[in-house]
Amino acid sequence: MRNPAGSYIETTKQAKGVSNPPQGNLCFMVVYPWSDQNEVLPEQPRIRVCQPHRLHQLTFSAKQALEAVAQARRIIIAAKIPFTRPVGYFCEMLKTEEHMTKIGAKVTEEKEAAKAAELARKQRLNRKYGKKIQVEREQEKQQQVTENKKKLNMLRKRKTAEKDEFDIDVEEEMFEDRDKKFRGGKGGKKADKKISKKREAKNEKYGHGGKKRGLKRNDRESADKDDFNASKNKSQFRGLKGSGSRGKKAQRPGKQRRQNMRSRTASRK
Repeated sequence: MRNPAGSYIETTKQAKGVSNPPQGNLCFMVVYPWSDQNEVLPEQPRIRVCQPHRLHQLTFSAKQALEAVAQARRIIIAAKIPFTRPVGYFCEMLKTEEHMTKIGAKVTEEKEAAKAAELARKQRLNRKYGKKIQVEREQEKQQQVTENKKKLNMLRKRKTAEKDEFDIDVEEEMFEDRDKKFRGGKGGKKADKKISKKREAKNEKYGHGGKKRGLKRNDRESADKDDFNASKNKSQFRGLKGSGSRGKKAQRPGKQRRQNMRSRTASRK
């Protein structure tokens, strides 16, 4: 007979209270510790549920298993049997360190490949988006050019259609206004500005300022070199020290030559 609440299991062929069993019947008692059996009987019996209520049967089985686990935990704690891992417990790995290093490298490689694939996907999307924006801008420019051409054609048609004394050339007026604006001449920003006496005096003394129109460039007269004679100008520097080979001092004659020169001079006298 099994006793889930105790720590031992007693098994007999006959009832437990029989002291003198009859001949021919075997009577024995075996005692096992609960740690060798690990059997737990649920408090509630298992019920049979018909097929349409299969979900209720599975729910009841899961609840019964949880109750059995809680009951087994109470029995283990009462029997003082250790069943949890100690805090400082160290277990040797079944795989070698080299094998684990290979596994780690493989995992890292897969992560890097996933990152590279994601980055490439984002770059493709960015290129598509940039290309789309570029095409849209080009289309806008082309549309603007087309609209400007249409406006100019309309102005030309209006100009040819309206031939009266108040007709104005729109294009010429537009370009003239632009030239006057940047040139600063008559009709420009500096047209109505008068020059003061102080400014005139400084212009006479230091120049008018602005572009000099090439006043310091050489002309035909300044670049004329017909009167320049290089050999004539070079001759006046002859005989000076360092002016060339002709300006060097003659070397002193040797001793024998000096004696011959003295003897010639004496014979002439």
